[in-house]
Amino acid sequence: IAPSDILCVATIESKKHEPALHALSRELGVPIRLFSAETLNREAPRIATPSELAQNAVGTPSVAEAAALAAAGEQASLRVAKTKSAHCTVALAERKSTSRLSAGKRT
Repeated sequence: IAPSDILCVATIESKKHEPALHALSRELGVPIRLFSAETLNREAPRIATPSELAQNAVGTPSVAEAAALAAAGEQASLRVAKTKSAHCTVALAERKSTSRLSAGKRT
């Protein structure tokens, strides 16, 4: 996956002030898309790895996967399920109409 394939960085609204999110957006040259927990909950049938921890913390069983899917649209599918590091969690969703991807991120 090339950085130029990424359309946006997407996450939950409560993360809108995270410096790492803005740094990634600048580095990739893409906008940040923010979603409410309610919107992310609507993606629940399409997520691969729900998290009780995320549900308890932010009110949705998925942030990274759900945000990537919400940003990429109704016909999108997960290209990369959530992947965790010590500092963040990411997932990639692919739009059916294009090969560009949306990155969901939770820091």
